Order: sequence, then C-alpha cells, then structure tokens
Amino acid sequence: MEELILTGNQLRNEGAMMILNGVSIAKELKKIYLADNQFNEEPEMLESIKSCMSRNKSLAKYDFKNNDLRDNGKCLIFSLK
Repeated sequence: MEELILTGNQLRNEGAMMILNGVSIAKELKKIYLADNQFNEEPEMLESIKSCMSRNKSLAKYDFKNNDLRDNGKCLIFSLK
C-alpha cells in the first residue's frame, strides 16, 4: 500500500497517534491523508508526528489540514520536510 486516506474520521489524538505509529514502520507508504480528524498539538501528538516523519523515509506527501495544529505543530511539520 502506497497511500492511506483517513480524512474526516474524527480520530482525535489517540486514534491519530495509533495510525502514525503504524505509518512510521510502513516501508512502502508514500502518502498519508489525516485532514479533519480533530487532533491537536499536545506534546504526545507532536512527538508522534515527529517520530513518524523521521522514521518513515518513504513518506513524501501528507495532509494534516483542518486539525487543531497551531504554531508549534506547524513549525514542527515544516522543520521535518
């Protein structure tokens, strides 16, 4: 599987962190869409994003829009590109 689309599933932090944990070890996954899933930038959530993006080297495209990521979350994501 190269693409995972979970847009609009109301995963919240707990669900999004579980997905990101799996994505971090998915060797073939290139795209993940987690827009509109109601997660925020609590420290554990930001750590999950950071860990996923640094461990999964094949991940080239992601969509986290329409979640509650503010300055800290957006800065983290842009720094990991």
